[in-house]
Amino acid sequence: APLIGAYLAWVAHWPLVFWLQATVGALCLLGAGALRAPDRGAGARASVAHGLLAYVDVVRDREVWLYMACMGCGHAGVMAFVSNSSFVFIRHLGLQPHAYGLCFSVVMLGGAAGAWLNGRLVVGRGIAALLSLGTVIVALAGTAALLATTLAGGLWAILVPSLCYTFGMAFIFSNAIAHVMSRFRDRAGTAAAVVGVSQFLAGALAATALSLNDTPSPLPLAGALAAGGLASAGLWWGWIRRRRAAGVSPSRAV
Repeated sequence: APLIGAYLAWVAHWPLVFWLQATVGALCLLGAGALRAPDRGAGARASVAHGLLAYVDVVRDREVWLYMACMGCGHAGVMAFVSNSSFVFIRHLGLQPHAYGLCFSVVMLGGAAGAWLNGRLVVGRGIAALLSLGTVIVALAGTAALLATTLAGGLWAILVPSLCYTFGMAFIFSNAIAHVMSRFRDRAGTAAAVVGVSQFLAGALAATALSLNDTPSPLPLAGALAAGGLASAGLWWGWIRRRRAAGVSPSRAV
């Protein structure tokens, strides 16, 4: 998708990207309507009040808030890259739109690789161990982005740490959402919706903050990656320490 959008913006007028989005969205809507299972009577349709109460139950769970906060801080770094990287790569580093699209795709491949690896390790290692690994990776990647950008600068100083960051976020997101949904097995869709909204809110805050920057420098982006990664790791490891102090195994806690 980044490559297609970049080439459309490069060889044609940029609004064509949004026309393509509208077309794909319409096709998705038609496909969802065609594949939707038919209603199975009045009993299958939950009332609005019942649905709202299900959201309240999820939001009142303190452990869910921990996982949402851990994910949200990390996801803020990802959304900072999504919203600010074109500004940095094109205006500051001088890349053409199609070259930026390639860089963006490479960074997003980090998330795909992390999700693939997580799926093959989670049964043997467990949710807690892989989520711990993910928080360490994003904290190190964010810190590396800030140090490399400050000391050296250039394309690789922000590209490689961003790739590692999305790789680590795949472990955080996959395991955190799996745990939250497992706590509400009969309302898994509701739990997923609450977590999804919280992540977009965190990303929106990060994107809004970075939009205030009008200097085409990679430092604000690198700082956002460092802040998001360190905050995510701090929340998770602080919680594990509290659980250990209380005599509860982290693996049992999740």
